[in-house]
Amino acid sequence: MDADVNADESPGTFRWPRRMPLPALPAGKPDVSGISDEGWGPYLRQRGGEKMIAAARSQAMMLDGLSFPLSLAWILLQESVVSLQQGDVHVVLLGATSKAEVRILQESTYWQELVMLLESRCNIRLHFVGPEISPAKSVEKTGDIHSMQPPCAKRFFMARSDLTPENTICAVFNGGFGNFVSSRRDELFWSWMPDLLFLADSHFMCVFFCAYDYADLKGEVAIHRALGSLFALAPRRNPFAMATVYSGEDDSEWFSGNSFMYATCGSQKSVRHPAMILAAEASDRPQLISAVMKLAEDDEASVELAALPVRLHPSPALKEGASAKAAGYAPESTPSRVTCGEMKAMEGGWRFEVPMSDSSCVEAADLQISDTGLSFVAGGERILVEWPQAVDSTTARASYSSRSSKLVVKVKAQ
Repeated sequence: MDADVNADESPGTFRWPRRMPLPALPAGKPDVSGISDEGWGPYLRQRGGEKMIAAARSQAMMLDGLSFPLSLAWILLQESVVSLQQGDVHVVLLGATSKAEVRILQESTYWQELVMLLESRCNIRLHFVGPEISPAKSVEKTGDIHSMQPPCAKRFFMARSDLTPENTICAVFNGGFGNFVSSRRDELFWSWMPDLLFLADSHFMCVFFCAYDYADLKGEVAIHRALGSLFALAPRRNPFAMATVYSGEDDSEWFSGNSFMYATCGSQKSVRHPAMILAAEASDRPQLISAVMKLAEDDEASVELAALPVRLHPSPALKEGASAKAAGYAPESTPSRVTCGEMKAMEGGWRFEVPMSDSSCVEAADLQISDTGLSFVAGGERILVEWPQAVDSTTARASYSSRSSKLVVKVKAQ
């Protein structure tokens, strides 16, 4: 049943051949009453009655495709996990592929289910980002598509200064970067590693879905424990997992797309494993792999949960016909304005200077400093810049120089 896959693509979990069209959904709209821990039954019954239930039983492809938008809808409707407010909420699907998430966008209306389920709370804007995507134009304004090589998240957000942790949620479907605890093949983990650090240090809310618990979920949770990630949602079974289950050659292993899920937002650097920082050098990678393997073997371990739901502060939704520039959104091709700041080396660390008209601008600004970079928002402008090397963010100091009219940030190298 596998779809055609070339040597540069991973087989993935959505393996339906292109020659098989995605089943159409009935007319009408979904209702939030159909999204619950009970899973598919209430949704299908509310959405199309017994006729749709019968269609789902005979066409597993429909459930497999709907698993993507409905899994996200379930999490975004959990008020204990995330607090949404009116406005544009951007959902960035990292690691998206042409044969799964993007195909569902282009060949069906399934992603509209997510948009309609959340429309009374916010305006969902989708972004599909990944290395296994063929460049394409947006489809009916449902989502935009970006073919991008790793590190995808860092590159994408550096080019989109309008997307911030206050208005953006990241989603990773069946990323597989924790699978090496079983397969012993860690290439995928290292391709994800820079982005996992970037997302944790930038405080983006991230939702992860896994195909199975004995490898993917166990490995990913171990990685996040090494990162010191804070969990907005503890690992659990997904009520809207795919219907199709695949088994290995000896039937001792199985996987089903989106079977498990969890969410993170930010991290506690005080509990970050030292090997996570050292792994920037290839020679130190075995130390991190060994640390993650030990964490994965600890069946009694628990994760650190955030005390409060993630609270988003989305930007006002664009009105029909309004330009992105007029509404305060940076055009997609416009990079962050890092040219207005200057990085300088100093003894034992780094100094970053940003021209500011007066100190009152600084007082109203939002400055966030991590071990890997700096985020500065003031007057509707945002600067994102990476440190030339890993730094110790606990040593960071910021001050305003009235003589030079500059904000000065100093930090020591690790």
